[in-house]
Amino acid sequence: MITYFDSSSLVKFVITEVGSEENLNIWNLSSEKVTSQLARTEMYSTLMRRVREGSMPASAVRGRLDAMDKLFSDVVLVDISSEVIDASCEVVQASSLKSADAIHLATALMVRADLFSSSDKRLCAAASESGIAVTDPTEG
Repeated sequence: MITYFDSSSLVKFVITEVGSEENLNIWNLSSEKVTSQLARTEMYSTLMRRVREGSMPASAVRGRLDAMDKLFSDVVLVDISSEVIDASCEVVQASSLKSADAIHLATALMVRADLFSSSDKRLCAAASESGIAVTDPTEG
């Protein structure tokens, strides 16, 4: 089973939060784990934002970044090619998604993902409307 993990789902592997345990179950059931290169920037941004907001000590960042690197070594990272951008423009026309979410959904569609894992309700709805089975680890 090819599972597409967006950054809201992947971050649960490096920061323990609601849905982390369910996400691990999804991971273990997946034969191929896929995400966009975009997720790397989004996850890094999430870590830095948490430090700025004071919900994560700066001293914890190195360990989380190492965990993130390990995680991405186990995931197929899809480049943001012109084909992905073209497909994401089509997604935007057919949905109310913002650009980054459209890139995630377009990438999932291009790799023919069987399952889409995300904690973003709007993105889950758009993926479902596009014909991909959806799971939200926070609802597990």
